Amino acid sequence: MARGKLVGGFLIAGIVVLSVVGFAFRDRIRAHYYLSKVQKPDTNHFYWLRRLAETGPAGVSLILDTTKEGSYDGDVEQTVGYILRLYARCDPYPYVSALLGDPDPRVRGFAALVTGHTGDRRYLPFLEGLAHDDSALPEGWFDKTVAERARYAINWIREDRPASDPDDFREMIQRLASEP
Repeated sequence: MARGKLVGGFLIAGIVVLSVVGFAFRDRIRAHYYLSKVQKPDTNHFYWLRRLAETGPAGVSLILDTTKEGSYDGDVEQTVGYILRLYARCDPYPYVSALLGDPDPRVRGFAALVTGHTGDRRYLPFLEGLAHDDSALPEGWFDKTVAERARYAINWIREDRPASDPDDFREMIQRLASEP
């Protein structure tokens, strides 16, 4: 009798483990599919970024890995910040904060602006350190240093700008992210 209960317990535990692993694998497959859609030039990037963010950790990680070199004008960073804030099915904090310590100044500058657009106050200690990072960003970028981007993000977070964005902007992001 005890042996039957033991075998039954192992069987149930095995099913639970396989279910958890199966869900994680399914999310990773979905995330890669959505990433393939984001990378097409004639697609609605907002929609597919939203779908990626909704897959959870796998999607958030892929979004950050594929966009982390940033953009000269901050548009990519703004989009990523808003998508993570509005649609991420997990806490993006550990993923974004890891990029704030990256050796590449473009990646640190990217992460700094993303944090500003998420509005998450937990990033402030990182950003205050980066506010003294005079590492140069590529020639032709609007911001010349990582420090400029960090100070911009600090101001956005302290002024609570993401939470007080004009409703029309928030609605535009939500509308764009809802249409495939």
